[in-house]
Amino acid sequence: MSWLRLSDLPPSDQVNGFFSPPQATRSCLQSNVQSFVGRDRSGQFGIRAHHERLMTVLGFGLARFRQADAPWQHLGLPGGLLYFVGNELFVCTTRYIRDERRERLIQALDEELRREEALQDEFRHSLRSLEQEMLRQLWRMPGEETR
Repeated sequence: MSWLRLSDLPPSDQVNGFFSPPQATRSCLQSNVQSFVGRDRSGQFGIRAHHERLMTVLGFGLARFRQADAPWQHLGLPGGLLYFVGNELFVCTTRYIRDERRERLIQALDEELRREEALQDEFRHSLRSLEQEMLRQLWRMPGEETR
């Protein structure tokens, strides 16, 4: 698995919707991190520069990080693995949105959620139709004398 520098990716105003890599997971590295705020099973937590080595499983939602003399970068992610060592932040997740503006990120997350809900509704409808057709075909099977 190769690591990708998070700083090399464009912010989400240059990317339409979620950044979804072709692989199953996306690994990201951000160097010289001064602060990180995220959420895991224990609740919200923060990391500052020179923090001891830390690994945790991030929960669904928003996180943010900041490099020296740079604005906060917000991340929207469905969860992932965080590893912090030597002021380097590693995040491994299936997809994420990154933006400097929290409001814009939340709007993009809402739009993505609506798209996914529509796809799930379409999938449920297709599954229902398939089940009904299978039942019709079973009902019409020749050689059954119990009907």
